[in-house]
Amino acid sequence: MPKKVLPNYRHCGMNFVTHEVGVCASQCYVVMLNCCVSEDSLHHLFTCVDIGALPPDTALQVAPKRAALAAARESLNNTLEELASAQARLAAVQEKIAALEVEFEEATAKKAALAAQVADCQVKLQRADKLIGGLGGERSRWTATVKQLQIDLDNLVGDVVLAAGQIRGLLTCVGNLLAICLL
Repeated sequence: MPKKVLPNYRHCGMNFVTHEVGVCASQCYVVMLNCCVSEDSLHHLFTCVDIGALPPDTALQVAPKRAALAAARESLNNTLEELASAQARLAAVQEKIAALEVEFEEATAKKAALAAQVADCQVKLQRADKLIGGLGGERSRWTATVKQLQIDLDNLVGDVVLAAGQIRGLLTCVGNLLAICLL
């Protein structure tokens, strides 16, 4: 059986492990890629075996497995595409959820601020009611004072005339008294 060695193809990290089995381009060999690690360098061995040396039913066993492998790879690719699509949709949904969570936090903060304003307004309304209730008596007193001042204003002209008449009458008496006292 002829053997061909190709050094430094790729490293598998394991000793003597078969990676692939297939038919080479000339359709006359089965190719098995083996790795062996030595102290000085890494060697990959391609062992080419004459198909005639293999049992006759090997080719019949390999063909359905290749077809099954191709179908499995196609199914894997379809599944990976569906996975990528689902992950993209998931990322979009997660972005929407994050945006909604931010909006929820803002709305919650706004709600708390509005609740604080409501409480402050209620306290102010209670204080205003107390002040208005306390000033209710002042209003009636001021109303009575305004009415009295209006009456006094209306009577002012008459009061001035009466006062002037009294002063005139007193001056006449005082003038007579002075004349009597001085004589």
